[in-house]
Amino acid sequence: MIYPRLWLKHFRARRALKNYPLYDVPHKKSERKLKEKQVQENFAYFMSVRKERLAFFQNWLRQNFGVKATLDGDGVTAVSRWADTYGGGLVFDECPTLLPFTTYQPIWLDNLAVCNVMIDLGIFLGEYLIAKKPQLHWGIYRGHKIEPATFKSDGYLRPNIQGFPRLWQADVFADSSGVIQASRDKSKIGHSKFIHRSDALLDRLRESLYLTSIPDGTETIILGDSSNEPL
Repeated sequence: MIYPRLWLKHFRARRALKNYPLYDVPHKKSERKLKEKQVQENFAYFMSVRKERLAFFQNWLRQNFGVKATLDGDGVTAVSRWADTYGGGLVFDECPTLLPFTTYQPIWLDNLAVCNVMIDLGIFLGEYLIAKKPQLHWGIYRGHKIEPATFKSDGYLRPNIQGFPRLWQADVFADSSGVIQASRDKSKIGHSKFIHRSDALLDRLRESLYLTSIPDGTETIILGDSSNEPL
């Protein structure tokens, strides 16, 4: 059951979700199962629509929730708070959103429209990082030979943020889907106290920004605390 104090917020979120535009990739199958040409076509589609979808998402947040999703510290803080407060209302209990989000099946309409929001939230996070650190850019995640498990990850061959030193990359779509799913979990009475904090999304952004300052190369480094990294 959902906490009664969240009923109106969830109703507001679901009402805003109606007629949300579909992220209509040409090949609706997990990229891990696609041929290279199809992977490239899905990525080309992403690159061609990301600016338009970002503008829509920013306007949608402003019109429906009064959130100013600017590509700066104030904007990401406001969006993080929105995701924590309203994100749970976008998820329908009968829909296991994480599987459709990685496979595009069933198609992202009706009760699965939240997946489109997850995409646009990820685009917002990625464009924020690029605006903050211009050396970053979108690319196709290819995994790492030193970590074979990455070739079976949900983000494999999907867009992510690249340009970090030492082959680090940022899976902003794992962050976007994770924060919305966590918001849903936290909205349920008796939820686990181990679900991540409300500011976990900001922590992930700070960590990504911090990593851009690490020197490239193979020398041993000691990573510091990224919690004070300015947004």
